Amino acid sequence: MLSNTKVSGRLTKSLWTLFKRLPRILSEFGCNLQQGFLSRQVPKYGSGKCVLQFWTVQLLCGSQNKDAVRLTLEQIDLIKRMCRHYEELELVTSAQGDQKIASLIGIDGGHAIDSSLAALRMFYELGVRYLTLTSRCNTPWAEAPPGREEDFYPNVIGLSTFGEEVVKEMNRLGMMIDLSHTSDTTALAVLQLSRAPVIFSHSAAFSICKNSNNIPDHVLQRLVICYFCWAVHSCSIIFFPLPLDHFDYLKATIGSDFIGISGDYDGMNIHPKGLEDVSKYPALIEELLKRGWSKAELKGILRENFLRVFRGVEKVSAQWPPLRIQKPWLGSFEGCLTFLLASTHNAGAMRTPPQGLNAHNVDSSSRVI
Repeated sequence: MLSNTKVSGRLTKSLWTLFKRLPRILSEFGCNLQQGFLSRQVPKYGSGKCVLQFWTVQLLCGSQNKDAVRLTLEQIDLIKRMCRHYEELELVTSAQGDQKIASLIGIDGGHAIDSSLAALRMFYELGVRYLTLTSRCNTPWAEAPPGREEDFYPNVIGLSTFGEEVVKEMNRLGMMIDLSHTSDTTALAVLQLSRAPVIFSHSAAFSICKNSNNIPDHVLQRLVICYFCWAVHSCSIIFFPLPLDHFDYLKATIGSDFIGISGDYDGMNIHPKGLEDVSKYPALIEELLKRGWSKAELKGILRENFLRVFRGVEKVSAQWPPLRIQKPWLGSFEGCLTFLLASTHNAGAMRTPPQGLNAHNVDSSSRVI
């Protein structure tokens, strides 16, 4: 069946490995996609029929309020240079086209935008097409699920007023909203507000596996597409075909039109036996066929469901009113960053933050730039 079907995927750790360990000049890598650090997955895309790939910019929570924006830019730069350097890859920014391995850019962690709509817009201009609102930590404007790595902004609950502005701006831009790693409260708030379809880029069914990043039924009933990821959110080391129980459960709960595949290969080190890399996708499809899934349903989870959502996001963007130039608002910055106080008489004047003004007592909604 896969002979005429193209598959979408997601890579995170390969990019982070390259970014951390290798020189940032591609000519110095001394390798190509058929060997070296990227050899684990990319050469296997052909046997797995995988030609649509999200390169996910990964940011540690410790970069929040520090160098998250710079780290994001440097990883985007790396993706773009890889796509220029290697003939196997082609950077794409829309649902149109039929490339060899269509490479799209996503960002895992809303702290990458540093509470700035301007930064969000610039990331879109650089090719970013999805943003995971929270990673493993709260941002000033959105809440992550329990079990967070670091205790940033512990008083944040759900989506703040500024978080609502982020959602609206992503709708206007045509950037997909990713709700993996968000709390149920955040996810429900976004689902209520967003005019465009959203995704869970790497989550599974909470009823099958009680992991805080998996999706409970009351959220499942509201979502548009779930990209099932067996690698990240399994409750223990699992063996194929056990992960398919998630597929069956999601299909029974919300229907096959709302399911996709995200193996998160190179995002995690442990994968189910029998599904170690993308070349194993044919075995996955064969097992689903045995379980009674139709070819039309399988084409949906392999590619068509994602493209439908992507096109839906682009359609909402095309219908959005043009961006109006906004009057600068009071900014709230942290750490070593400069505090900006803008007024009608002295816009852009630099000031020392007033005494007592810090990340814990400033509403991030006051910064809309």
